[in-house]
Amino acid sequence: MLKERLQTLGQLVREGARPENRQHFVLVLVLVVAGLVIALGAMYPLVAPFLYTLF
Repeated sequence: MLKERLQTLGQLVREGARPENRQHFVLVLVLVVAGLVIALGAMYPLVAPFLYTLF
């Protein structure tokens, strides 16, 4: 199960690294980072006001 997921992740990274798909890879990376910041704000309510000022 884990091996299949890692293979899928590897395929996505390889596709994103192709020159014609680089803009999509950057967009996904930005969205993942933004999601992690929002999740961090949800986990630690005292830090949330400082994180949300970034947006």
